[in-house]
This record gives sequence, structure tokens and C-alpha cells, in this order.
Amino acid sequence: MTVEALKKGKIEELFNGLPTSEAWHKVGTHRRFGTLMPLSQIRSKRNHGIGDFGDLPAFAKFCRSFGCSIIQILPINDMGKGETPYSSLSAFALDPVYIALDGVAELKGEAVSEEVKKFFADNAERIYNLRKQGRIKVEGIRSYKLEALRIAFGEFVKSNSKKKSELWKAFEAFKKENSYWLEDYALFRALKEKFCWDSWEKWPKEAKEHSTKKLLKENADETEFGCYIQWLAYKQLKEAHDACFAEGVLIKGDLPLLVDYESADVWAHPEYFKRELCGGAPPDQYSFMGQNWGMPPYNWENLQKDDFIWWRKRLQYAENFYDIFRIDHVVGLFRIWSIPITEEFPRGKKAGKHGFFDPQDNGRGNHKPVWEHQGRTLLSMMVESTKMLPIGEDLGTIPYVCRKTLSDLGIPGYKVIIWERDWTDDENDMPFFVPEEYPYISMATSTTHDFFTLPGWWIQKDTDPKKLEAAEELKTAFWHFLGGEGERPARYTDRLHKKILEKLFHSNSVFLIMPFNDLWGVAYGMFGEDPAMDRINDPDAPENPNNWTGKMPIEMEALPMHPILVTKYDFIRNLVEESGRIG
Repeated sequence: MTVEALKKGKIEELFNGLPTSEAWHKVGTHRRFGTLMPLSQIRSKRNHGIGDFGDLPAFAKFCRSFGCSIIQILPINDMGKGETPYSSLSAFALDPVYIALDGVAELKGEAVSEEVKKFFADNAERIYNLRKQGRIKVEGIRSYKLEALRIAFGEFVKSNSKKKSELWKAFEAFKKENSYWLEDYALFRALKEKFCWDSWEKWPKEAKEHSTKKLLKENADETEFGCYIQWLAYKQLKEAHDACFAEGVLIKGDLPLLVDYESADVWAHPEYFKRELCGGAPPDQYSFMGQNWGMPPYNWENLQKDDFIWWRKRLQYAENFYDIFRIDHVVGLFRIWSIPITEEFPRGKKAGKHGFFDPQDNGRGNHKPVWEHQGRTLLSMMVESTKMLPIGEDLGTIPYVCRKTLSDLGIPGYKVIIWERDWTDDENDMPFFVPEEYPYISMATSTTHDFFTLPGWWIQKDTDPKKLEAAEELKTAFWHFLGGEGERPARYTDRLHKKILEKLFHSNSVFLIMPFNDLWGVAYGMFGEDPAMDRINDPDAPENPNNWTGKMPIEMEALPMHPILVTKYDFIRNLVEESGRIG
């Protein structure tokens, strides 16, 4: 249904009878504008060198000032000792690195203990150095916070456990309500520390085989500490969500499809995973060697025998924090590229050529009954398990049955403007799809967190001749699609940026959610000058130290007053109003 048809008051007809209708009515069926901002990248006067849960309400207030009513964040699950948000110790647990220390009762106020005072005094220079870094130093900040939280935990136990205070009762209630996953996670994390972060497959027999009762007794204090930091994280993120919601801003979370092999989930529930395989992606135009993510695919048959309780519990916990959630690599619910683990191709080796689709489907053309049945079953299970609205990340080579099922269920897919093109129509130079004709139930965007920013894409030059030729052709075609005449500009100009934003804001998609850096184009000294530094992640270069470590160029509090950005705020606010994306 096009913009003109929707103007005639037929929006509600789109949602009648959809399995997702309850979620739609909760978030609203009107057009909205949002931004993608990794929580870690928020720079503020009060945080410790990485964005934390305490930053979200202030960021929401800033976003609301120029018409933004959705904040999308990347995964914030416990990354262990790593820095990659799509690789975590748990599909449930939040990373303690995002806990706001100034929101922990035992660490603030005039009545804090001498031990707390001494810790902060002794570490003042350490945290000052971490804060002033141009890139996030995740491990240093994590270490600092965990040391502080251990002191807080000791104070909390000393003040509350014996007298069974209301706080202690709340802590005990949290543990009971989340017993399905919390104890396994906290014990797993304690054992990881105990065994110097070795793979759980190398642990002693009783630990490797999850002999819970004995292990819990031997590691009681560390396990209790793990539960405590999850309680703090839960409270802070829930409070942040509620404050954002009161401001009129929805939070969109990100649930990675697969979980890390080195996770509490695989250790505690090995029957739910095909541990002899690695999930990944087949070779395509973006990755000629394919991808091997090193993570085990699901054993859906065993999960179904247990009524998908692991997935249902995961979604229900996330519902505390998010209004909308992104289903990462949604096509993996229909069929997953699976690579057998061999000596030549061990877990996580980059190349993913030697794989196969699981399950297999020998249907012809668009008729893929096996894939459709599995995808529809799993997505229906997710929809019925949560009040959150799902959005399916359906980029890449996607079978027809995937997008058809998303449409049938009322789940938006992605429309990345620079890739929305009819790649099959060679006769007409593979024309771009007109944004005004995107499906209403879809999410338009400019780029993704795994790609360049818009200015970065425009000026980057690939060293691979084949990729360079394809990229240059795409940019030239896109320039003409925007109405540009003659040779496309070499620089990413304000005029070019405004043309792209006008197309996106006036798209027919109910949601427009753009990466934060893409909103501003080139703002000298701030955004758009260095493609490598502005980019969130480069999946083709996993060892790149710039991946996931970016920060806002200045503190969040200073953004509304920055002279370079003031006119850009006005332009965006006007677009929000003109396009009816007030939210």
C-alpha cells in the first residue's frame, strides 16, 4: 500500500488479523523515525569511558529534541573477556561493563565505606586515562568496574543478608524469577575465572559435565557475585527503558541468532545445539569465501520437544528492556549454512565454502516447503512468546519463502536504500526500487553497523579490482537514481546528503531507523571525514582494532550546542514533520 493510499485512512487495515497485531498496537502503527546507536559509543560527562545504562535516558531526551522516537542498540550480552557484541557468554546475561557505577547504592553518597573511598581515590588516575581515550578500552574499563562491583557486593551482603532486608528479599526474588538461566550463567562465569578462561571442554570432568550441585557448593561466593551483578544490570536497564518510554522513545534491542560455543547456554544445554557444526553464510557477492562464525547451529528438533522453552525464556527476559527487537540473520531460522568441523576447517576459521544448508530442501524455484515450514513455525513461536515487535534482518541472498513468511506474520524486513535494487533486471540496468513504494510494514535505513557510513561508502576505494568496479557502478547508478546529472561528485556533499535523507524520510516504510553517524553527513571535525574511524564494524577484518571501539566525537551533553550540527538538527526536524514521522 503506497503513501497516497495510506493517507486515505487505511493504515489499520494492514494490521487486522496479523499474528503481530498486539505488538503493533503497543508500539503504534504510525510512521516513526529512529537512530541506531551502540550503547558503548555514547560519550558523556558521567560515564567511565564507555556508554552505560545510565546514559540512555539523557540520550533519549536529546534524540526526542529532533523528532527521533526509537533508539536501536546492538547486543549488550556479557562478552566475557571479549569485545564483540555478537559473541557472548550468555544469551540472557547483560555485560557488567554497562553497569553505571554512580547508580550502585553501595558506591555513592557520603555514607560509603572507607574501602569504597580508598578504591576511587587510588584509581582516580586510572579511570581518568580510560575516559580520555579516543577509542573504547573495553577490557580496562571492565576490569575497573568489576573491581568496584566486588567491593559493592561485599558491602551489600554485609548490610543486608543477615537482617533479610527488603533489598535482600528483592535480590532473592530476582534469583528465583530467573532461575532457568541465572544460576547456570553465574556458575559458568565463576568456572571460567577459576580455570583461567580455558574452553569448558578442557575443564575437569565434573565441571565439564555440568555437575551443578557440587560445583555450586564449591563456588558459592563467586556464583552469588555473578547473580548480584546481573541483578544490578537488570534494575538499571529496566529503569532506563522505563525513563525512555516516558520520554516517548522506544528501545529496539538486538538478539543475535546464534550463541557462542563458549557460553553457559551450550555448556548447560548441549542437547539444544549441533556442536559438530559451525553456523555461517555461503559465498556471495560480498564474501567470496563465505563465512564461518564458529557458533553451533540449533538442534531445533530437541528444542521443539521442550516446547522451545529456552527461546521463550530468552524473549520473555528481553521483554523487560525492549519494545522492539531485531532478529539477526532471520533467514537462519529457515535454513542455516552449516560447516562441519574438521582439522582443515576448525571452529571459527574464516572460510565457509565447505558447508551445506540445514535443513535441506529440494523444492524448485520459490517452492521451498521444508524451509517455509521451519521458518514459519519458529517465527510464530517467537511472536506468541513475547509482546515485543520483531524486525527481521533479511539482507543478503534471501529465499522467497523467508520474505513471504515475514509479510504473512506482519514482521518488517529491512530496506537499505543503497541496496534496494532489482538485481535481476539487466535490461533496465537493475533499477533501484522507489522508496515511496516500499511496503508499509518494513524498516527503511541508509546503511548497517557492518558497513561503511554513507560518507565512507561514497569515498572509499576497494583494493580488489572486481569489488572496486562493482562499488563504483553502484554509486554511479545511485547518483542517477537520486536525480543527479552528469558525473557523480567525488566528495560527499551536503546537497547529496540532503537528497538521500529526503528519499529515506519520505519512504513508505513505517520505520526509518538510521545509524547515528549517517544522520549528519560530513560535519567537519565531528563526522564523515574518516571512513575507517566512523565505521562501527568491518566483518571482513575481524582483527581490526577499530571494530566496536568507536565513540561519539564529543560528549553527549555538548551535541545540542555544537555550531556545526545546529543547522543539521533543524533540517532533520523539518524532515520529521514533513514526512509525518513525529512518533
